[in-house]
Amino acid sequence: MKIGVMGTGGVGGYFGGFLARAGLDIHFVARGKHLEALQEEGLEVVTNNDNFRVRIHATSEPEEIGPVDLVLFLRQIPRYRKGRSFCLPHGRSRHIHSHASKRH
Repeated sequence: MKIGVMGTGGVGGYFGGFLARAGLDIHFVARGKHLEALQEEGLEVVTNNDNFRVRIHATSEPEEIGPVDLVLFLRQIPRYRKGRSFCLPHGRSRHIHSHASKRH
């Protein structure tokens, strides 16, 4: 199963990191300095019980990943147009969407 993670922050990094460590075919979308760090250093997951680092595939362009079987769409911004390229052209893709709001 090929999995795409749109949003490699705390939630996306946590779940994606465990899936990557389990050996699944997982691809992350990030941008800017976050993307550079992921590409150079891999993804570090720190929990109360376990800390680990995994080498991952990360890109700023979902189109570079191609069709996926499952999308974890974990962005703080509910309308992120680039994420649609994971789902729309590949009608068979399933997705899980989590919207995190910062309300003050």
